Amino acid sequence: MSESTAYVFDVRNWRVSYGQHDDHLPALRRWANRMYPAYTSTPMDESDVTNFGPQMVAFLTEFGTRVGVPNDGRDLGPRLADALYQQGFRG
Repeated sequence: MSESTAYVFDVRNWRVSYGQHDDHLPALRRWANRMYPAYTSTPMDESDVTNFGPQMVAFLTEFGTRVGVPNDGRDLGPRLADALYQQGFRG
């Protein structure tokens, strides 16, 4: 018998860039809309879209600036992923 291992998403290891498809993006959109309603980049109306588009770029740019991780919003790399984790996003 083999033991099955369940996949566990860890946002700190998440990497995604503009134009890419990722099944975790809708969860990030919903979280951003709930946690940051005052941001100019939210609410995001692409809540079920799995592609990294312009609204996600706007959110990540604004989020990064506010948490001290300046970026152009086109890549969710290690520093932004860690900042999302620190702010409570778990996917």
